[in-house]
Amino acid sequence: MQRCPTGSYEPIWVEPYIRPGSTGTLTRLDRVDVWNFHTVLLPYMEQQAFFERLKTHCQNAVNAGSGYSNQYIPDQRSGGTAVLNADGTTSPNPFNTEFNGLLCPSGGNNRQVGTYNSCSNYFGCKGDVSTPHREVPNTGSSGTPSTWDGLNCRGFFQNGRMDYGGKKTIDFAAITDGLSNTVVFAESASSNPRIDDRNVITGVAQDTSITWGSTPSVCLAFRGAGGMLNATTVSSWKARNWAESRSANSAFFTALPPNTPTCIPSQDDNRGYINASSYHGGGANTSLCDGSVKFISETINCGDPTKYLGEGVGGDSTNPYKFSGASTYGVWGAMGTIGCGEAASP
Repeated sequence: MQRCPTGSYEPIWVEPYIRPGSTGTLTRLDRVDVWNFHTVLLPYMEQQAFFERLKTHCQNAVNAGSGYSNQYIPDQRSGGTAVLNADGTTSPNPFNTEFNGLLCPSGGNNRQVGTYNSCSNYFGCKGDVSTPHREVPNTGSSGTPSTWDGLNCRGFFQNGRMDYGGKKTIDFAAITDGLSNTVVFAESASSNPRIDDRNVITGVAQDTSITWGSTPSVCLAFRGAGGMLNATTVSSWKARNWAESRSANSAFFTALPPNTPTCIPSQDDNRGYINASSYHGGGANTSLCDGSVKFISETINCGDPTKYLGEGVGGDSTNPYKFSGASTYGVWGAMGTIGCGEAASP
């Protein structure tokens, strides 16, 4: 590729297939804004035919004049939902397909369950702080473009931008912190959907008090006795939708070390902290921008988790993702950013 794939609002899906009758900036087809980087890397996984299948579904929606709420676009969250074809027949949801190459051999819960979507244990790094799903709201919500640009130096998988015709992608030249110092992927152990999964490694703590301004320490507080989450509410869907970009489906952050609690306010919410995790003792494997693989220990330096990003040096306590300076979260935080002036390695 001549550029890096995005974390959401991937131009391959949101730009060529224009919603019939669309006006203003809201031109994308429904659902495709949250198809993640795995979907555009399919040709590099020897899955060109599968990739073309997704493109066909998008074109069918355009041709049918049914661009927003329709049955032509596969739902990345509901694997059992059939997809309408151009000839009126239906076919299985392609996101129901299981790829062994996306599953860690050590994972204990990563096989498909029932008619739900299949898993991926390989998450993309979005930096050292949780970020909004889209950088600029569409005209269906506030209609006002954002002015901040803090994402420029944070994670490898940036949010694609739908701001009045513009877009945001990066290439390897943007990774000025060094290819051998910057994390691209890490393992994430799948939840067990058959139970309320309270395992710190696989479960997700839900707490509605979590905001954009919550510090990483809020997640640490959910570690209970015996490696279990002590949250009142837990979710059992982490790493269980390989094509989904939101929340704990395919992204992680580097504010907390591997195998620490993941916490968010609610399902599909991008606030909170999603952490690398694995069944390997003591940490998790990661891959860096130079193609190397490194095992990151649970004891890696992560700075002070009680601080918000950029605290004391110009950070925004309400929306810390706006900060564009060096990471607050030690060596691991620095490894998660692409161009913030750090050159840290474990």
